[in-house]
Amino acid sequence: EQFHNTGDLAWVRGQKEACEKALEYMLKRDSDGDGLMEMINQSHKDEQGSDWIDIVWAAYENALVNAEMYGAMVLWAEVETILGDQEKADRYLKAAKKLKTSFNKDINDGGFWNPGKNWYIYWREKDNTTYGNNLVIPVNFTAIGYGLCDDKTRQEKLLATLETAMQKEDLFSWPLCIYPYEKKEVWVANNYPSPKYENGDIFLAWVELGTRCYANYDPGIAVKYINRIIEQYKKDGLAHQRYSRVAQSGLGNDIL
Repeated sequence: EQFHNTGDLAWVRGQKEACEKALEYMLKRDSDGDGLMEMINQSHKDEQGSDWIDIVWAAYENALVNAEMYGAMVLWAEVETILGDQEKADRYLKAAKKLKTSFNKDINDGGFWNPGKNWYIYWREKDNTTYGNNLVIPVNFTAIGYGLCDDKTRQEKLLATLETAMQKEDLFSWPLCIYPYEKKEVWVANNYPSPKYENGDIFLAWVELGTRCYANYDPGIAVKYINRIIEQYKKDGLAHQRYSRVAQSGLGNDIL
């Protein structure tokens, strides 16, 4: 994305070796050959996080990490083509295609899509148990925003379900999840039930992805949340580390 913004060919050529090493490290984390990379922590029972949402015990095949990997491989394959390394480009596109196929399978078939709820779950463990069936926003936004979910029917059902829930709670921005985690899935010390507070309201990368997702479905919804973010910025500069889920007001004095 940085390269897309600048077109700086010399700069991106300087990133080639490092990016390839990072991608190769991750690709080796597919021990069962299904195209999905596995996390170091094997189970929610390990009580360890494996991504940005650090107090949720997402383990083994993590949908958020795999969606991010898909987006990274597609973007980097384009760079490899521009740099003249078609062999590497083909490798990453092939891996991305395999990941996409497994990712989009129904949960009963080894994938992340829950046809009963019309959204993607968060993770699945080695024994095929599934977790995070509570409409986790980054998981579903990366699935659509990075092109993993290109099924229009799925997109429409998912985004309509989310917008209905957002209107019910009247949130100023998309949160980390809509429904509560199960107690066994999350660190419960100070942010349970649901979450009581949100970090995600203020991390605008999620808002950009949400805007990306809704732009094709209903641009009016995308613009609505852009405007809400701007209005909140006028009130408090989006400076709070945490926001109350119920009141949507800033909490604590550790401002950003």
